[in-house]
Amino acid sequence: MYKLKLPTVKSIATFTVIICTLLVSACDDDDPIPSSLVDTSNTHVDIHVVSEQSDRVTVMVQLLEGGVGSNTQVALIDSDELWLTGEKPVTELNLSENLFDELSQMRLSDKKLQGTAADFFIFPFFYFVGDIRYFANVMADPSNTYYVSYFRNEYAHAPNSFVTLPQSFQITSPTPSTMASRVNDLIITWESFGSQDTVEIFETSSCLNENDPILSEYSTTDSGSFTIPGGSLAAGATGQCSTTLEVTKVRLGQIDVNLQSGLIRGRRVQQVNIQTTD
Repeated sequence: MYKLKLPTVKSIATFTVIICTLLVSACDDDDPIPSSLVDTSNTHVDIHVVSEQSDRVTVMVQLLEGGVGSNTQVALIDSDELWLTGEKPVTELNLSENLFDELSQMRLSDKKLQGTAADFFIFPFFYFVGDIRYFANVMADPSNTYYVSYFRNEYAHAPNSFVTLPQSFQITSPTPSTMASRVNDLIITWESFGSQDTVEIFETSSCLNENDPILSEYSTTDSGSFTIPGGSLAAGATGQCSTTLEVTKVRLGQIDVNLQSGLIRGRRVQQVNIQTTD
């Protein structure tokens, strides 16, 4: 049982959104630890800033006690707060004013994400520990740079975790409604702009004779082209399939120095729907 508490904020940032403040009155099966018991210097963060649309950005955050590989979730409590801002970090909190034009309250996910799609299609391949993750969906900021700031009641703040999203791009091939043979190579092309971003390609095929989607994942460089070998696309399927190809450019940002460890990733996503046949 979680009770939401909504503080207010004063900020010079282009936009400012509170990610979450939660008062924990009971633990779930994964035995999360209240944030009041975890020093900032002993906190690991996993942050994803994702754009599937040009005008919206979704952010997901998980906090863990200890470093990489920790299985102990941290649940925000009391005045420990996560904030999302565009262009600049939060510089001042003022609980007597509310300057929000749009306020998106972060919330707990009600499902474990372990290889299956839950609240957002963009997350099926993210592997998290337990249930406690914090979400927000906001208007995109013109700077393409986003800060996730962790403010603490008793410990050092960590206001400067940030990432700049990869440049917007389009998938150039295949085009929507393409009919592709699964026995042949399938060449996927996209606008690369010569970036150093990592590119992840996800394939989801819902076949006429299958009850569950067939999922494949590939990782490559931002060369502008990738070939799925013949026989690999919707492998094992028969008949005609509706297939979604998702190309995601991934860029790493910087984590605040007061945190023990973590990653913040910016993800720019494009999709194309095609048909595949034997």
